[in-house]
Amino acid sequence: MHAVKSRGRFRSWMIILVLLALTGLIATRFANLSALFDTLGQGHLDWILAGLILHLIYFGLYAVLYQVGFNAVGVRSRFSELVPVVFASIFVNTIAPSGGASSAALFIDDSVQRGESGSRTAVGMLLVLVVDLVTLLPIILIGVFYLLKKNALYVYDIIAVIFYILFNVLMMATIALARWRAGTLQQILVWLQNQINHVGGWFHRPQLLKPGWAEQNTHGFAEAALSIFSNSRNIKLAVGLGFILHLVNILGLYVLFIAYDQAVNLGTLLAGYSMGIVFWVIGLLPQGIGVTEGMMALVYTVLGIPRTKAIVIALAFRGFNFWLPLLLGILFLRKVRSFRVHVEE
Repeated sequence: MHAVKSRGRFRSWMIILVLLALTGLIATRFANLSALFDTLGQGHLDWILAGLILHLIYFGLYAVLYQVGFNAVGVRSRFSELVPVVFASIFVNTIAPSGGASSAALFIDDSVQRGESGSRTAVGMLLVLVVDLVTLLPIILIGVFYLLKKNALYVYDIIAVIFYILFNVLMMATIALARWRAGTLQQILVWLQNQINHVGGWFHRPQLLKPGWAEQNTHGFAEAALSIFSNSRNIKLAVGLGFILHLVNILGLYVLFIAYDQAVNLGTLLAGYSMGIVFWVIGLLPQGIGVTEGMMALVYTVLGIPRTKAIVIALAFRGFNFWLPLLLGILFLRKVRSFRVHVEE
């Protein structure tokens, strides 16, 4: 058993090292490595610290968003319980990329361990994802129109945004199916059950969702969807939180421009941020590794930001927005109820 756990830890760390190497490779395509590190060390520590604090607030607000989303579907949760799961889900989604099934498995199992409904938890997660994606859409459109105005909008940008919008539509359609088309929903749940159980097998829980789960929980999904449509107060609160989340995230990026003495206007700031997030969401690599920071740096460079500073700011942003949460996820993993139960067993 100890040998199995050791191999699992070794595999996780090797994946992280490979992803770090990939990020470094992307960065070195755009600037000389020594100049990159020289610039990285020139940031003002107080502003960098401010950026760190803003990103920690961002993830705290994300836990609150999950709490509101779960409350909308009748799942009880506490902020202190959700924070470890939020960070752990980032780690799990990175080392076991499966289209979001990894984090879903973690949230659902943790909820079930607390005596809550797994099906309602799944709908609550879907609601949070929809709110996150939809509230980002206006910011993306502002960024796209700014790039168009500056003659810096390319075909791949347009294609990426179209896929992002289609992904939004797919998520909203899933909730609509839960409300009005139970038969189609059940077919989707059968597929989802297979995916989540496959991921659960990597963590020695191959029957995370029991046989017949899809059939048994179709009704639960439909009830949860009905709760969403009849609970306008929580939905409005979730949407408001979604906008605040993105504003905090953008502010965290902006202070990094200040930290590296780089002036930036609002249009440029939003264009780089929005296209980076779009490629993060639709990227084929887990968590948009390399692609997100590369796209942000490319957009900022095209819009007139010095190349080295554009890369440094993009890497610093990703450091706070992805790599730090990833490392915290490793530490929080043992605090997640699902993993505590497994360790005790």
